[in-house]
Amino acid sequence: MGELKTIFEFELFGTGVDAGQTTFRLRHAWGELGRFGAGQYWSTFMDPDIFPNQLEYWGPNGIIWYRNVQFRFTAWSKGDSNVMIAVERSGASADQGVYADRIQLQGVKPRFPMPDITGHFRWEGKGATFSLRESTAGFSGTT
Repeated sequence: MGELKTIFEFELFGTGVDAGQTTFRLRHAWGELGRFGAGQYWSTFMDPDIFPNQLEYWGPNGIIWYRNVQFRFTAWSKGDSNVMIAVERSGASADQGVYADRIQLQGVKPRFPMPDITGHFRWEGKGATFSLRESTAGFSGTT
């Protein structure tokens, strides 16, 4: 079957309603066996290796920086190059604060009836990286 790899990682950095407090927050609970992986880990849609060196804790504006619950299959891997596809928990990760008092948003409820299907192709060459990613997020039908 292959090598077994596990990761368990947490932090005590409060966010959202726990901002400024020392609150337990799970970052990674991940297991891989051969070419299959499951648990909470970096989304297959993002690339943690491209995070730039900077002082801002949350990173640059607009970067995809998201850990998600998923089941992943690595179809091909050679060094740092790979092709992966995953079924991920649908939803959003943004910390938007409190909107309960906003009249425009009263009665609005999120709707995520299907999981997201994500995939990526990454090629690592001499001094260069090429990455192509895709997601089905937001392409669910209505009933």
